[in-house]
Amino acid sequence: MRAIPLAALLLAISAPACSARRCCAPVCARSVSTPASATVVVAPARGVAPTSAPTVGAPALDADDPEVLWSRLLEGNARYRAGRALHPRQDAARRSALANTQAPKVVVLACADSRVPPEVLFDQGLGDLFVVRVAGNVATPEVEASIEYAIDHLGSRLVVVLGHERCGAVTSAMAGGEAPGHLPGLFARIQPAIDATPAEGPDRLLRVVTTNARLTTELLAQNPVMKGGEHHHPVVVRAAVVDLDTGEVTAVPSASAASPAR
Repeated sequence: MRAIPLAALLLAISAPACSARRCCAPVCARSVSTPASATVVVAPARGVAPTSAPTVGAPALDADDPEVLWSRLLEGNARYRAGRALHPRQDAARRSALANTQAPKVVVLACADSRVPPEVLFDQGLGDLFVVRVAGNVATPEVEASIEYAIDHLGSRLVVVLGHERCGAVTSAMAGGEAPGHLPGLFARIQPAIDATPAEGPDRLLRVVTTNARLTTELLAQNPVMKGGEHHHPVVVRAAVVDLDTGEVTAVPSASAASPAR
């Protein structure tokens, strides 16, 4: 039994619009944005009449308001935890609708750990999440560029940095010592979280994981593309941590614990 539950160490956080300037596909990303109550319509090949594929009970992640998006992610996480996942927007009709375009409103920077796939944790489907995964959920230049692409080209509005309990990358970084290949570079990006976390107190690993997610969020929040500007819409960047025992995703507070996360 853990000394302190994950939820007891974390607090809720919050904050938030133009469309993407360019699209990576011939069809504009805006063409698939539909209200939560609408039906996604696809045009099958060979002149067959379009068919609709509504998903009852699982609102689409199509809002421009980051707070609405975050709320819907938590709703999906609640379904997953309760064993009532709907697996929305994963059928052939959805696949066809996304064949030439995408407009994910949410970016998730998650650890590469096999136990924390964002689409499963948040009970989402094809085209809902733009997922970037790397051990330790750290922000390398390539990771930042990937998130910038989602914001600049696809119109994403919310970025979630998702850490998790018992992270192997964080554990190895805390252990120190020699490491082969590119691992020293990875551990160096986790080191600031280790340095910022007091050794005293229970479950230091979880506290370092939490601090690492928060520091990564703060770093991303300083990115000019994510801050918004003349050519970009403002984006909310939020940190969260996954409880591996329950599957619960809990928001991480900002450093002040009083001001909402950017």
